[in-house]
Amino acid sequence: MTKDELLAQLKEKTNGLYFPSESDFPFEVIVWENFADDFYNTEKWLAHCGFPTNSPIENTSVEYLFRNLSVEQEWHDDLQKEQTAQFKALQDFLQATLTDLTVYRVGKINITIFIIGKFGKDIIGLKTEAVET
Repeated sequence: MTKDELLAQLKEKTNGLYFPSESDFPFEVIVWENFADDFYNTEKWLAHCGFPTNSPIENTSVEYLFRNLSVEQEWHDDLQKEQTAQFKALQDFLQATLTDLTVYRVGKINITIFIIGKFGKDIIGLKTEAVET
């Protein structure tokens, strides 16, 4: 798969999909070209994204982030079942195409969420927001 194909599929899989929190936010596809060597340098990529390097940050997994979104429940209505399938397909796609896939949550109440992994020399993934009071 080429980078362009990956980006197109990410855009397609997130089209109309919102991350639920106290306010629902869309997903944005992100690419940090030639950044894979600095993948674990959170200070460097926080600065790259315009955050102070001392921002509160939490690291978690995509499985944990999507734990309530990608598992169908018997009480789900048809719309919820469709959204659950979309989140599961997105999670599976991310896990199949990106290496070192991880999630970073930056902030405390207004949280910016990065779901990122390596693709060649690039960092590719998704960015969204959450509000948690």
